[in-house]
Amino acid sequence: MEEHQNKMVAQLVELTVIKIMHLEKILELTHRQGEALEEGSIESLYSYIDKKQEHIETIKELDKKFELIYTGFEQKLLNIPAALQTHVARVQKLVEEIRESEAENNIQANKVMEEVKQKLQDLNKGKKGFNAYKRASQNQDARFLDKTK
Repeated sequence: MEEHQNKMVAQLVELTVIKIMHLEKILELTHRQGEALEEGSIESLYSYIDKKQEHIETIKELDKKFELIYTGFEQKLLNIPAALQTHVARVQKLVEEIRESEAENNIQANKVMEEVKQKLQDLNKGKKGFNAYKRASQNQDARFLDKTK
């Protein structure tokens, strides 16, 4: 029985280690997103978002596997092994770092959106002024004065 529990714990640790690797990649990509926002590189930003989504999907699958194993023997397990506790703590720390970085990126993205919004408003004002000038000049006919008598 104990051998079976050890095997299950080893599987949980393995799944958690893999999840940590994916979370570290997500954290790295989140930092890169911030850099892309600062540089105004929309293509890079979308690329990082797509890559993050791939890691998120993988993590969802890992979590499903973890849940299946864990719920199968959680009542039998009185104390969570130290190795698993350590890895779970690392997961929690990474998730918190990702959350903080995402919050910073959201602030940066909002600033960029406000700048774009202001530029569009300025462009629309300029366009209205140009159209008004254009209409005024189109309404005037060319007039020649004939001074010969």
